[in-house]
Amino acid sequence: MQQGSTEMDMDLDVPAAKATKRPAAAVEDIEDDEDRRLEERLRTKVHKANFWTYPPDISQTLHEGRALIIRTQAHVARAYRCLEESDRRCREYLAARAAAATSGQRLAAASDP
Repeated sequence: MQQGSTEMDMDLDVPAAKATKRPAAAVEDIEDDEDRRLEERLRTKVHKANFWTYPPDISQTLHEGRALIIRTQAHVARAYRCLEESDRRCREYLAARAAAATSGQRLAAASDP
């Protein structure tokens, strides 16, 4: 380095910084310190409020409401299928009665001559 350089110039002297190597134990100590700081920060972390979520009691009520809606939709669908089946049976019955009535009229008309 040049004589009379400032401390800032020393920090910017990259080749000189690369030339100084730390012992392996010092590197491990630094990593342990970083790990310890990270663990401490995670332990003491204050969770930020999430304004897009509801408090637990309201969330539970909403969950129960959604479950009720799903069950109600299933009951409505089942009732609708029952109504469709009943409608189909009624139509078949009425068609059979109409067919029997027309065949009975044909028999009566055939026997009248």
